[in-house]
Amino acid sequence: MPLLTIELLGPPRISLAGRPLDVRVRKELALLAYLAVERGHQHSRESYPAACLWPDAPDEAARNNLRVVLAGLRRLLGAPGDVFLHAERQHVQFLPGSDHALDVIAFRRQLADAHAHAHATLEQCDACLARLAEAVALYRGDFLAGFSLPDSAAFEEWATIQREQLHQQQLDALDTLTIAHELHGDYVAQCRFARRQLVLEPWRETAYAQLMRGLWASGQRGAALEQYDACRRILEAELGLEPSPELTALYEQLRAGESSASSVLSAELLAPDPETQNSKLRTQNSHNLPPQVTSFIGREEQLAGLRQALGRTRMITLTGAGGCGKTRLALELAATSLPAYPDGVWFVALGPLRDPALATQAVAETLGLQTASEQPASQLLGAALRPKQLLLVLDNCEHLVAACHQLAEQLLRDCPRLAILATSREMLRVTGEVVWQVPPLSAPDDASAAPEQLLSYEGIRLFVERAGTASAGFALTARNAPRWRRSAGSSTACRWRLSWRRRVSGTWMWRRSRRGSTTALACCRAAAPLRRASSACARRSIGATRCSVSRSGYASGGWRCLRAASRLGLPRRWPASRASSPTVPPARSSCSPG
Repeated sequence: MPLLTIELLGPPRISLAGRPLDVRVRKELALLAYLAVERGHQHSRESYPAACLWPDAPDEAARNNLRVVLAGLRRLLGAPGDVFLHAERQHVQFLPGSDHALDVIAFRRQLADAHAHAHATLEQCDACLARLAEAVALYRGDFLAGFSLPDSAAFEEWATIQREQLHQQQLDALDTLTIAHELHGDYVAQCRFARRQLVLEPWRETAYAQLMRGLWASGQRGAALEQYDACRRILEAELGLEPSPELTALYEQLRAGESSASSVLSAELLAPDPETQNSKLRTQNSHNLPPQVTSFIGREEQLAGLRQALGRTRMITLTGAGGCGKTRLALELAATSLPAYPDGVWFVALGPLRDPALATQAVAETLGLQTASEQPASQLLGAALRPKQLLLVLDNCEHLVAACHQLAEQLLRDCPRLAILATSREMLRVTGEVVWQVPPLSAPDDASAAPEQLLSYEGIRLFVERAGTASAGFALTARNAPRWRRSAGSSTACRWRLSWRRRVSGTWMWRRSRRGSTTALACCRAAAPLRRASSACARRSIGATRCSVSRSGYASGGWRCLRAASRLGLPRRWPASRASSPTVPPARSSCSPG
C-alpha cells in the first residue's frame, strides 16, 4: 500500500498510511490537487500557484499566503511531508517518484496503455479490456466533485478542463466496454456499462440503444421497450428534443419482435459516410451473413480463442479438411463480431467461382460497389474501404489461392482498419496471416460406450440434434450408436446422411452409404449442394496428389483416393502425361472427399 493516497475522481479523499486525513483548509486541498495532477514539472511560486489561488491579492501577499498554505500542508502530511513536496525559493513541485498513489494518473495510464497496445480492435483484446475495466473502476465521480473555489476563477477553469477531459475519457471507456461485452454475448455486463454511461449523461442516446439491445438479447423485452420511453422523457425535459430517427427505428424493430442478433444490431447512432452513399457500406453494423436455421454446437474454446486472435491480428485463415466445419465456424465468429465492426461484416462465397479474375469483382459486388467504370476493381475496393472498419469473410479460397493472396495483401495494405477472415484447405501465405487449424468435432473411439457418455462428444451432440430435425422420433440408443459414429466428426457428413434420412430408412441409408452408393444422394434435393461441394473438394484433392490410383498400388493418396475416385466416376489411373505434369502441385494434405 502506498504511503499517501490521493483520490480526486469523485469527492476528494486523502489518506496517509491508511489513515484518512481531514483537510479543512480549502486552499490546502486545492494546492495539493493541483500540484499532484501537474506533477510533471516545477511551478514558479510567482507565476501560477500564488496567482491562481489568490488572484485579487498583491503579489507579495499572494506569495506569503502560498508559504502559509505550504507549511500547513507539510504539517498535515506529518514528518514525511518533505518526501512528497519539494519547495525552493522560486519553485514548488510534487515529487513524482514519491511513495504515493493518485487515481487520476492511474486512470489515464490505464487508458493510454490500452490504446497504445498493438491490437487490431480494442474491443477484442482481453488484456486491454482488463485495463479499461480497472480504469473505469477508479472513476467514483467527476473530478473534485462537490469541491470548488469561488474566489479563484483560474483554479475553477483548470478544474473544469480536467473534469471535462476525464468525464469524456470515462464515457469513451464505458462505451468500448459495452461494445466488447455485446460482442462476447455478456449481456448482463453490457447493460451494466450502458447504465453507467447514462449516470454520467442521462441523455446519451447511444447508451440507450446499447441498453435496449442488451435487455432484449437477455430476454427482457418489456424493459428494453421502456428504455425508449425513458429516453424520450429525458430528452424532452432536458433538451426539448425528440429521440433520433435511428433510436426510434431500433424501438420499432424491437416492438415488431425482430431478432436482436440481426437487424437490431444495425441501430448505431452515426451518420452515413457520404463517400459510400450508393453502397451497402453506408449502413452501420450491417451485414449479409446468411441466416442459420440450426444451432451452433460445440467449439466453445475455439470460438473464444478466435475472438482473441481477431483482436490481435487482421488476417485469420481457417484451414482443415473438407467438411470439418470451417464455414460454419467462420459464420459464427463473424456473427458474434458484429459490434466490433461499425461498417459491417461481409460474407463473400468464392466456392462457385472458377475464374480467379472474378474474385475481386465478387467482393466488390457483395459490398454493393459499382465496377463498371474504367478504374480496376482492386483500386475501387481499396479507395472505398480505406476509411472503413469492417470484417471481410472470404469463404472457400482453396481453388483461388493466388487471387485471394493478392487481394488480401492489397486490401490489408491499403485499408488499415479492415480485417479478413478466410476459410481454405490451405493457407494463403499473406503477410501477418494467422493460420487456425479447424479439427473435426470430437467423436468417440469406442462406439460401444453408453449413449449418455457418447453425448459428451461434440460430434455426437451435433448429429443427435440434426437427426431430431430430420426425424422427430430419433433417439440415440446403444443399438444405433455405432452406425452414426462415422458421421460424428464431420459437419458435412452429418448433413449428408441426415438429408438421406428424411426420405429413406436409417438402415437402408447406412448400408448404401457404406457401399459408396450415389443413388442414396439422389433421393433428396437437399443433398444436391452437398454432393456438388464434396465432389468438387474430392476432385481437387485427388488432382493434387499426383498419385496413380490403382487397386494394386498404394500411392500417396492411398486407398481413400481410390474409393473417392470410384464414387465420383473418375479414372482409376491417371494418364501418364498428367501424372508427371510439373504444373500439378505436390500433395499438401491427405485426400479426403470431405
